Amino acid sequence: MDVSLTILDVLREKSQGFLSDGSLQLVCYDREHDTDEDFYTLDEKERDLLLGQLYFYLCNVSTGGSTEKVSDGGWSHSESKQMSKADSDRWANLHRMYFRKWGLEPLIPFSGVRLINF
Repeated sequence: MDVSLTILDVLREKSQGFLSDGSLQLVCYDREHDTDEDFYTLDEKERDLLLGQLYFYLCNVSTGGSTEKVSDGGWSHSESKQMSKADSDRWANLHRMYFRKWGLEPLIPFSGVRLINF
């Protein structure tokens, strides 16, 4: 069985809906890949570094939650997403692991300081 998944498909699945397609395209751009490339044709190093870059983006998403409410006439539906600090820390550790595996300095050094974007 030959399974073909694009880089964008894999990044969408791994990001669990916390990043927009635009952010996922930036991950690809940072690693100099097209979103429609077949993920499994990349060598192990490029797959790892692409995932490491994804986890860098994920660990910089603010912690907390968001709720989306859809209503139409007499009905409504709410869906919420919640990201915890534990998620962010886990993604930062995965980022460091993938980059160090290939002898690269992680974009997020190990420290107790967390960058917050305003």
